[in-house]
Amino acid sequence: MRTGQRRGVCEALISPHGHFLTDFARLPLAKPLRTGYNVTENHNNKGESNMKIALACDHGAYDLKETIKAHLTEKGYEVKDFGCFDKTSCDYPDFAAPAAKAVASGECDMGVLTCTTGIGVSITANKIKGIRCALLGDLMSARLTREHNDTNMMAIGAGVTGEMLALEIVDTWLGTEFSHAERHQRRIDKVMALENN
Repeated sequence: MRTGQRRGVCEALISPHGHFLTDFARLPLAKPLRTGYNVTENHNNKGESNMKIALACDHGAYDLKETIKAHLTEKGYEVKDFGCFDKTSCDYPDFAAPAAKAVASGECDMGVLTCTTGIGVSITANKIKGIRCALLGDLMSARLTREHNDTNMMAIGAGVTGEMLALEIVDTWLGTEFSHAERHQRRIDKVMALENN
């Protein structure tokens, strides 16, 4: 690969807000983001989403959760907020677990969790049978964890990821379909089978 081509690939991995996404200079350009879910099945006649999104946070990410909630509501998503509901010190499993159970049961279609690092809520969610929660901090991972892993929940660290990037990550994750490639489904099936061991 020529130097000029390598530079072009690197530049393509910088978000519109100047965030450097990754250093995969040898990878080909990522294919364009797909618009996600079937429009007729998941949107009303006004083009608004019919998806129901579970939200949860702890006190360290209350502000980000509220920002994400307003953002999703404006885009037409139905949001179920599992708390917390203020900045009083609290324990993240008390809120992340009910949100994850709502996604696992089908009460909510997908879920977005936040805490200071995103680690605690993602660990909690992944203890619930049927949940595949990814801790995200960049757009490429947000896309690939949907395409390859068919994640049904995501987590963000409010103390790690800025608000503008966090909203881009949420939009990318929600707007990307699972690829349905046989190799990815096979691997997901093997992961989920571990829950029965």
